[in-house]
Amino acid sequence: MVLALPVHLRKPARPAPLLLHATIAVLGVGAVLGVFAPIATAHAQPLDRYTTYKNMLGRSKTQSSVRITIKQLGDYTVEKLESADAEYYYSFAKRGVELHFDAKHQVSFAVLLNDKAFPSYARYSGSLPAKIAFADDEAAVIKKAGKAEKTKDIAAVKERVLFYDKKGFSVVLFADGPRKGKIKYIEIYAQK
Repeated sequence: MVLALPVHLRKPARPAPLLLHATIAVLGVGAVLGVFAPIATAHAQPLDRYTTYKNMLGRSKTQSSVRITIKQLGDYTVEKLESADAEYYYSFAKRGVELHFDAKHQVSFAVLLNDKAFPSYARYSGSLPAKIAFADDEAAVIKKAGKAEKTKDIAAVKERVLFYDKKGFSVVLFADGPRKGKIKYIEIYAQK
């Protein structure tokens, strides 16, 4: 024989904590019960700041912040390289950005492209180091970024490179032709 206590003598059910109610209201029942994936700690990065790409340097392409940025950048092609600095790169032609990876699949450097140099690419439209603009010539670059730590003329590809290693970037200029002295692209890399 089972005896049941009269309703007025039973201990009242303990209400759920207010925090649980608030969590259910904001995230939904599925999130509280663990049905959905946990909220990611990494978040979308602004694609129009060169610092976004600088912050990716040395990080694996499997890290959440890098994966999120790659997803934000959109469609890309993968190009193989034979270089000491990179094994391959992702080319985001619609954004004017390339991300170069080393053998460990870490971002080794980024390239921000001028569409005047690469007609099949859009011009990178975000900020550049030292408030440089793609319309600048060598004199304007030096005025904004200071005297380059070293320069190099590469006759085979008709480029002149201004290295700002302590600041973590280099400016590659056209060395010949109608655009001589204008910016071709900018490389972002770890400070040396």
